[in-house]
Amino acid sequence: MDPKVQRFLAQPHRLEMMAGGPRPLVYFPDVRIDYADGTTEIVEVKNTEQELSDPDYAEKLAGAGAVYKALGWGFRVAVAEEEIEIDPIYSNAKAVCADRFALIVRPAVLAIEERFHIDNEVALGKAEEIVAEAARIPLERATAILRAMMCTRRVAVDPRRRIHRDSPVTKPEEAVGSRRRSSGI
Repeated sequence: MDPKVQRFLAQPHRLEMMAGGPRPLVYFPDVRIDYADGTTEIVEVKNTEQELSDPDYAEKLAGAGAVYKALGWGFRVAVAEEEIEIDPIYSNAKAVCADRFALIVRPAVLAIEERFHIDNEVALGKAEEIVAEAARIPLERATAILRAMMCTRRVAVDPRRRIHRDSPVTKPEEAVGSRRRSSGI
Protein backbone atom coordinates (compact mmCIF):
# COMPACT_ATOMS: atom_id res chain seq x y z
CA MET A 1 0.00 0.00 0.00
CA ASP A 2 2.97 2.30 0.54
CA PRO A 3 3.84 3.70 -2.88
CA LYS A 4 7.54 3.64 -2.00
CA VAL A 5 7.40 -0.16 -1.65
CA GLN A 6 7.64 -2.21 -4.81
CA ARG A 7 7.64 -5.65 -3.15
CA PHE A 8 7.20 -6.95 0.40
CA LEU A 9 8.13 -10.53 1.28
CA ALA A 10 7.63 -12.36 4.58
CA GLN A 11 10.44 -14.77 5.55
CA PRO A 12 11.99 -14.37 2.09
CA HIS A 13 14.98 -16.71 2.40
CA ARG A 14 17.19 -18.88 4.58
CA LEU A 15 20.65 -17.60 5.46
CA GLU A 16 23.34 -20.01 6.71
CA MET A 17 26.52 -18.57 8.26
CA MET A 18 29.57 -20.41 9.58
CA ALA A 19 30.58 -19.03 12.95
CA GLY A 20 33.39 -21.33 14.07
CA GLY A 21 31.16 -24.09 15.43
CA PRO A 22 30.34 -27.44 13.89
CA ARG A 23 26.99 -26.21 12.60
CA PRO A 24 26.12 -23.08 10.70
CA LEU A 25 24.00 -20.36 12.24
CA VAL A 26 20.68 -20.49 10.41
CA TYR A 27 18.66 -17.31 10.10
CA PHE A 28 15.28 -16.63 8.51
CA PRO A 29 14.66 -12.87 8.29
CA ASP A 30 11.11 -11.70 8.99
CA VAL A 31 10.69 -9.22 6.13
CA ARG A 32 12.37 -8.17 2.89
CA ILE A 33 11.28 -4.84 1.46
CA ASP A 34 12.23 -3.88 -2.09
CA TYR A 35 11.70 -0.15 -2.55
CA ALA A 36 10.74 1.61 -5.78
CA ASP A 37 14.09 3.45 -5.74
CA GLY A 38 15.94 0.13 -6.15
CA THR A 39 17.10 -0.30 -2.53
CA THR A 40 16.43 -3.38 -0.42
CA GLU A 41 15.95 -3.60 3.34
CA ILE A 42 15.75 -6.65 5.59
CA VAL A 43 13.77 -6.15 8.81
CA GLU A 44 13.76 -8.42 11.83
CA VAL A 45 10.63 -7.79 13.91
CA LYS A 46 10.47 -8.48 17.64
CA ASN A 47 7.69 -7.72 20.09
CA THR A 48 9.96 -6.55 22.92
CA GLU A 49 13.58 -5.54 23.46
CA GLN A 50 13.95 -8.49 25.86
CA GLU A 51 13.73 -10.92 22.91
CA LEU A 52 17.10 -9.58 21.72
CA SER A 53 18.99 -10.45 24.95
CA ASP A 54 20.11 -13.99 23.97
CA PRO A 55 23.85 -13.81 23.07
CA ASP A 56 23.55 -16.56 20.40
CA TYR A 57 20.70 -14.68 18.78
CA ALA A 58 22.69 -11.43 18.92
CA GLU A 59 25.59 -13.22 17.16
CA LYS A 60 23.21 -14.48 14.49
CA LEU A 61 21.83 -10.96 13.92
CA ALA A 62 25.34 -9.48 13.74
CA GLY A 63 26.36 -12.07 11.14
CA ALA A 64 23.22 -11.47 9.11
CA GLY A 65 23.80 -7.71 9.28
CA ALA A 66 27.32 -8.19 7.88
CA VAL A 67 26.03 -10.34 5.00
CA TYR A 68 23.33 -7.83 4.07
CA LYS A 69 25.80 -4.94 4.29
CA ALA A 70 28.09 -6.77 1.86
CA LEU A 71 25.12 -7.09 -0.52
CA GLY A 72 24.44 -3.36 -0.22
CA TRP A 73 21.12 -3.98 1.57
CA GLY A 74 19.86 -2.26 4.68
CA PHE A 75 19.26 -4.31 7.83
CA ARG A 76 17.49 -3.33 11.01
CA VAL A 77 15.63 -4.75 13.98
CA ALA A 78 12.21 -3.27 14.64
CA VAL A 79 10.88 -3.62 18.18
CA ALA A 80 7.10 -3.50 17.94
CA GLU A 81 6.47 -1.97 21.35
CA GLU A 82 8.76 0.96 20.44
CA GLU A 83 8.36 1.45 16.69
CA ILE A 84 5.16 0.10 15.26
CA GLU A 85 2.03 2.24 15.37
CA ILE A 86 -0.96 0.11 14.61
CA ASP A 87 -3.45 2.79 13.59
CA PRO A 88 -4.28 4.23 11.19
CA ILE A 89 -1.94 2.07 9.10
CA TYR A 90 -3.54 -1.23 10.10
CA SER A 91 -7.13 -0.11 9.54
CA ASN A 92 -6.17 1.50 6.20
CA ALA A 93 -4.35 -1.64 5.06
CA LYS A 94 -7.22 -3.86 6.15
CA ALA A 95 -9.78 -1.79 4.20
CA VAL A 96 -7.63 -1.42 1.09
CA CYS A 97 -6.43 -5.02 0.98
CA ALA A 98 -10.00 -6.32 1.31
CA ASP A 99 -10.48 -5.22 -2.32
CA ARG A 100 -7.04 -6.21 -3.64
CA PHE A 101 -8.56 -8.74 -6.06
CA ALA A 102 -11.20 -6.40 -7.50
CA LEU A 103 -11.13 -6.46 -11.28
CA ILE A 104 -9.37 -3.32 -12.53
CA VAL A 105 -11.10 -2.39 -15.77
CA ARG A 106 -9.37 -0.49 -18.58
CA PRO A 107 -11.74 2.54 -18.55
CA ALA A 108 -10.91 3.10 -14.86
CA VAL A 109 -7.15 3.00 -15.50
CA LEU A 110 -7.39 5.31 -18.51
CA ALA A 111 -9.62 7.82 -16.71
CA ILE A 112 -7.32 8.07 -13.68
CA GLU A 113 -4.19 8.33 -15.82
CA GLU A 114 -5.84 11.06 -17.88
CA ARG A 115 -6.69 12.93 -14.67
CA PHE A 116 -3.08 12.65 -13.49
CA HIS A 117 -2.00 14.38 -16.71
CA ILE A 118 -4.14 17.36 -15.60
CA ASP A 119 -3.55 17.31 -11.83
CA ASN A 120 -0.80 15.68 -9.77
CA GLU A 121 -3.34 14.65 -7.17
CA VAL A 122 -7.08 14.29 -6.81
CA ALA A 123 -9.25 13.78 -3.73
CA LEU A 124 -10.28 10.16 -3.17
CA GLY A 125 -13.98 11.01 -3.42
CA LYS A 126 -13.43 12.70 -6.78
CA ALA A 127 -11.27 9.78 -7.98
CA GLU A 128 -14.12 7.41 -7.10
CA GLU A 129 -16.53 9.56 -9.14
CA ILE A 130 -14.11 9.63 -12.10
CA VAL A 131 -13.77 5.83 -12.08
CA ALA A 132 -17.52 5.27 -11.62
CA GLU A 133 -18.37 7.55 -14.53
CA ALA A 134 -15.66 6.23 -16.86
CA ALA A 135 -16.46 2.56 -16.20
CA ARG A 136 -20.23 3.15 -15.86
CA ILE A 137 -20.35 1.36 -12.52
CA PRO A 138 -21.77 2.11 -9.06
CA LEU A 139 -19.66 4.23 -6.71
CA GLU A 140 -19.08 1.27 -4.35
CA ARG A 141 -17.54 -0.73 -7.19
CA ALA A 142 -15.38 2.26 -8.15
CA THR A 143 -14.11 2.39 -4.55
CA ALA A 144 -13.13 -1.30 -4.76
CA ILE A 145 -11.33 -0.72 -8.06
CA LEU A 146 -9.39 2.23 -6.64
CA ARG A 147 -8.34 0.13 -3.66
CA ALA A 148 -7.12 -2.62 -5.99
CA MET A 149 -5.25 0.07 -7.93
CA MET A 150 -3.56 1.09 -4.65
CA CYS A 151 -2.42 -2.50 -4.13
CA THR A 152 -0.98 -2.70 -7.65
CA ARG A 153 0.78 0.71 -7.44
CA ARG A 154 -1.39 2.36 -10.11
CA VAL A 155 -2.48 5.00 -7.59
CA ALA A 156 -1.19 5.93 -4.15
CA VAL A 157 -2.46 7.33 -0.87
CA ASP A 158 -0.48 8.02 2.31
CA PRO A 159 -1.10 4.93 4.48
CA ARG A 160 0.06 6.79 7.61
CA ARG A 161 -3.00 9.06 7.54
CA ARG A 162 -6.57 7.89 7.94
CA ILE A 163 -8.06 7.42 4.46
CA HIS A 164 -11.24 9.42 3.78
CA ARG A 165 -12.98 11.10 0.82
CA ASP A 166 -10.62 14.11 0.93
CA SER A 167 -7.42 12.01 1.03
CA PRO A 168 -5.09 12.94 -1.83
CA VAL A 169 -4.67 10.24 -4.45
CA THR A 170 -1.48 10.49 -6.52
CA LYS A 171 0.32 8.55 -9.20
CA PRO A 172 3.21 6.65 -7.60
CA GLU A 173 6.72 7.18 -8.92
CA GLU A 174 7.84 4.49 -11.34
CA ALA A 175 9.88 1.78 -9.69
CA VAL A 176 13.52 1.48 -10.74
CA GLY A 177 13.66 -1.03 -13.58
CA SER A 178 9.86 -1.10 -13.91
CA ARG A 179 8.51 -2.35 -17.21
CA ARG A 180 4.81 -1.75 -16.48
CA ARG A 181 2.91 -0.38 -19.43
CA SER A 182 1.57 3.10 -18.82
CA SER A 183 -2.07 2.25 -19.49
CA GLY A 184 -1.96 -1.55 -19.36
CA ILE A 185 -4.00 -3.67 -17.08
